[in-house]
Amino acid sequence: MTILIVTVGEKKEPLYEGIKQSKKKKKIYYLATKETENVAVSLCSEFRNLYDSDIVIVDPESFCDIVSSVVEILRKEGNNVILFNITGGTKLMSLACYSVANLIGSSCFYIHKCREGMKKFILPIIQIPEMKYIGKNKRKFQILELLSGKPYSLTELTIMLKLRKPTVIGHLKKLEGINLVERCNIDRNQILQITESGRIVIKLFGENK
Repeated sequence: MTILIVTVGEKKEPLYEGIKQSKKKKKIYYLATKETENVAVSLCSEFRNLYDSDIVIVDPESFCDIVSSVVEILRKEGNNVILFNITGGTKLMSLACYSVANLIGSSCFYIHKCREGMKKFILPIIQIPEMKYIGKNKRKFQILELLSGKPYSLTELTIMLKLRKPTVIGHLKKLEGINLVERCNIDRNQILQITESGRIVIKLFGENK
């Protein structure tokens, strides 16, 4: 069965259409703000005899808060299929959900209201095969955890990991290649820092380490 995560905005009609078009739903999570909670409550009421539902209030201005809320839902739902409807809510809410969908390989759609009526657009998902592997790889995940605290130089990482420099470089190349780690210059020194995608991976897989 499918778990549907819906970003809630002020307009109920396209959200209602998106829920109707989604098949075999087990439960619906409505991601809403304090301003749109009333819309989520109304949708819960209309579908209460068909689906179990829950309303999750998020800070629409905080990408990190939205991602954390979505990750918490994923952990609750275990191995259920996740489907995202990013029709409503703020752009940041939609972007946060779409980012997570890409990382875990979940489907994502948007309902567009046009002259012909409501149209459903399936958004492209480009999952990186190595992403879930990173979460299970002790050394690569350890590097992400270290960099989530603060940036480090290659030498500092080598010392902290107690590994040979070529080994650390190999791990870093893989992490940089899938945009989890990036290099930057501070005071003419090259350092490594975690990206926003890297932080999402930490949230997705960190609890199980």
